[in-house]
Order: sequence, then C-alpha cells, then structure tokens
Amino acid sequence: MRLSDLDNWAQHHHGLITLHASGFTNDTWRRAIGTGSLIELHRHVARLPGSPATPIQRIQAAVLAAGRGASASHRSAAVLWGIVPPDLGGHIHITMSARSRHPRLAGVVIHRPTDRQRLDPLHRHGIECTDVIRTLCDLGADDIALVRPAVAAALIRHLVDVETLTRAVTEHSRPGRGGIPALRSAVAALTAASPDDITVTDGTAAASATDSTVADKSATTTGQTLKRNSITSPSWAT
Repeated sequence: MRLSDLDNWAQHHHGLITLHASGFTNDTWRRAIGTGSLIELHRHVARLPGSPATPIQRIQAAVLAAGRGASASHRSAAVLWGIVPPDLGGHIHITMSARSRHPRLAGVVIHRPTDRQRLDPLHRHGIECTDVIRTLCDLGADDIALVRPAVAAALIRHLVDVETLTRAVTEHSRPGRGGIPALRSAVAALTAASPDDITVTDGTAAASATDSTVADKSATTTGQTLKRNSITSPSWAT
C-alpha cells in the first residue's frame, strides 16, 4: 500500500495513521518510521509528514495508542469540549473502561477509576472522550484551578445546567474521590452568585479551545461573551 493511500484515513484522524489501519507488516511500518515517511508518536501510531501537529492530534494519538476501551478524560476531555485551553506540552489524560488493559505511553496519564459511572464515551472532534458531566467531575483531580472557569464555560455553552451538576456531585461523591470537592465548590459559588455574574452578552466568548488557535486568548463561540468576574473569568481569557 502506498502512503498516498493512507490519506483518507488520516484526514479523519487528525493526520494520524495506525499500523492496523495502514495494513503494513511490522517490518514495513518500521522502515517507514526509519526513513521518515511516518513520524512515530506512540507505538503503532504515527503522524503523516506535512500534517500539522496540534494539541487535539496529541489527544487522538494517545487514545489510538491506548486501544480499545480508551477515552480522553480529565483536562484532555475538557479541551475537546472546548471548556479549557490546551495544556501545551502537558500530559494527556486517558481513562480506560477495561481495567484489564495496562498500556504505558510516554506523556500519557492512564486512569483506571473505581467510580464506573458515566464512562460510556461520546465523540468530540471524532475522538472518544468522557461526557461533559464526567469530565467536570474528574477535572479537579488534575487541576483544581480549572474547575470554576470550566463549569462557567460549560454553562454558557449550554452543555450542562446547575441542577444536573448538583445531582452529579451527589452521585459521584465518595471518600477519596478526586475532583468532586472542587466541583462542589464551583457549583456552590455559581449558585450563590448574582445572575449578572454569569450573564452572556453579545460579542465574543473567551471559553473556547480549537485545534489551531491555541495561543489566542480570545477564542470565539456562537457570538457570545463571558462577562469577566471572579467566578467565570479564567486567567487565560483576557
């Protein structure tokens, strides 16, 4: 198979190809890596030369490399949902639904949670990831400071409502459950806030992350603006 024949698959996977999708033998795959015809990111996962290296591509590569039962989660899922900025150079977070698998991937944190609720994956940017509720429940275990702005962004995008979040805090609470205290605090703060604190006005929202505009501090979404205040204003949205 010629490398040009891989383009269609790669175009639907952020410029990536896997050994399985390529149809190559192991020897042919290693030769392609050795000659620079493919750029290896993880074992059996490579980027086609010329395809842009993006944060979302890194997430896709980790999910493909982790294999069956893998979903982007925590901050990585939040990036896919567009509610936090990409963590340039940071770890990719993957949750495995099958606890028997033990992939070890460079730069990837593998989670095998005992809390098995809401692990059925959804797709964002064509990548399997945890749903927005589970993502917000887990996010505080990765970076507490991101939880309030992420919750505010999710509310503005109508991805979730306060009642659903309040119920999720109760359902997922258990001793030692990381992420839930930060989410509980964020929900309480938003509930106590005046309506003006989470008002959406015409203009541009600073709560979006895209494949290519990762350094832009005022990413856009559906003609709305997140009003700056101590609850809803993330430090990266200036």
